[in-house]
Amino acid sequence: MSLTVLWRVVRTLSDVSRRDEYVPYCDSQLTHFLQDSLGGNSRTAVIVTIHPDKDYESDTFSTLAFAAECRKIENYVRPNEDLTGDTVMAYKSEIARLREEVRLTEERTRSGYLILSI
Repeated sequence: MSLTVLWRVVRTLSDVSRRDEYVPYCDSQLTHFLQDSLGGNSRTAVIVTIHPDKDYESDTFSTLAFAAECRKIENYVRPNEDLTGDTVMAYKSEIARLREEVRLTEERTRSGYLILSI
């Protein structure tokens, strides 16, 4: 099951015309685990192995088709932002402000007094 989902994820990511479609990362633990590597902000190498024996011809072609699809995936890699102390403090301050806003809204809702401003 996980390999089938992996194949669907790779097919969706490799087809430029399907870029805006839902990518079923959460349909299996394997694809959920590989989400950042397959379609995220990273460079990823996929290594496949094949067997030269004629008995494995079907598996070999499937494996090579999978590798060809993986090769089509384009990730747009950019350096991760290094948050400075000031940025972290600003985010913490914003979180505290929003928590207070939620607390006040819950308090007003419980008391039956709530005015929504848009």
